[in-house]
Amino acid sequence: MRMAEYDVITLKGEHGTYQTRVGALDIMIARYLPASSNGLQDLIRKRQGNPAYHVSTVSEALMILAELDGFATN
Repeated sequence: MRMAEYDVITLKGEHGTYQTRVGALDIMIARYLPASSNGLQDLIRKRQGNPAYHVSTVSEALMILAELDGFATN
């Protein structure tokens, strides 16, 4: 079953609970993949200015990037 554009995805990760629209997650996938989890983590570190920041999953990395791009809330 295809989710509607207004459906919300919620992810509970190490760094909190993130929510975004299905369409916004599609934008993040198109924008940032294919990238390794290390590559996504490096991008988050640069954007946040925190060299010690660690994300363990690609899903959480995409949600953090969605938040940084204004497409998600934490």
